[in-house]
Amino acid sequence: HLFLYYFDSDSAESPRGVIDLELYTNITQQKNTLKAATVHEEKMRSFHFMSDDEETLNNWLAHLLRDRYFGVCEERSAYQQMQSELTDLLDTMNSQMNTVKSEKETVEKQVQEAQLSNQEVMKVLQNILVNM
Repeated sequence: HLFLYYFDSDSAESPRGVIDLELYTNITQQKNTLKAATVHEEKMRSFHFMSDDEETLNNWLAHLLRDRYFGVCEERSAYQQMQSELTDLLDTMNSQMNTVKSEKETVEKQVQEAQLSNQEVMKVLQNILVNM
């Protein structure tokens, strides 16, 4: 989020309030005023920041845009990290599934061999019983 803290005076130790500017992506400058509004002018109030000093106003605008840019960069980095972690997790799960599949095939082969062996033993026992 992009929070703007405002104070009663330059010497105030704690803010009087805070404005969340996250949704205010339409920031324009006209003469000595900055206007922060939502893109679609939804039912949210607009904010007007005024200064007698144009340099101060330009600094405010630069900081707002820079902070918004760094916020987007941080979100992008977080998403890339999540994507990397998910890819690693999927690779691990895929490897585990391949291992289980291989083990299953081995067990199925052992079961078939045991069944064949049992059939051979049964034939031998039948021959013994018939020849008795």
